[in-house]
Amino acid sequence: MIRVPVEVVKQRCQATTISSSSENFKLIFAKEGIPGFYRGFAATICREVPFSIIQFPIWEALKSFYQKKAKIERDLGFFESGFCGAISGAIAASTTTPLDVAKTRIMLDQTNGSYNIPAILSSVYKNEGFGALFAGVYPRTFWITLGGFIYLGTLEKVKNILQKC
Repeated sequence: MIRVPVEVVKQRCQATTISSSSENFKLIFAKEGIPGFYRGFAATICREVPFSIIQFPIWEALKSFYQKKAKIERDLGFFESGFCGAISGAIAASTTTPLDVAKTRIMLDQTNGSYNIPAILSSVYKNEGFGALFAGVYPRTFWITLGGFIYLGTLEKVKNILQKC
């Protein structure tokens, strides 16, 4: 409920001539009202669900694989789990980038056009080529790799601490 409006404002700051968050906020509210802040809500869900379905099982599988290969009997630590989280995040980020492209196009659209994700992806492919479906894949993958390391490493560390309580 908070993430999507913040993402809409951020996208507008990045892609329009208005770089001020407060100015974009005012403009979205004036032109589109509250619904303008939730443009792309469904697309965000459609990106996040597959992302999580990919990331978390891979993270768990990598942790298990690492424990078996390294013959580790203890719980994994922050760095070990974080490394597995970084890899799983990179895989999830790169494979769901086309959904992120669709979400971004929806958030930036100010014509109230089609919000049909398959139609948007088809249009991008037909008009701009296969590579456009992966626009921004490298920075997105880098950012999520770093985030996966920190987030999933911390999650494992906190889980280990709570299990000892």
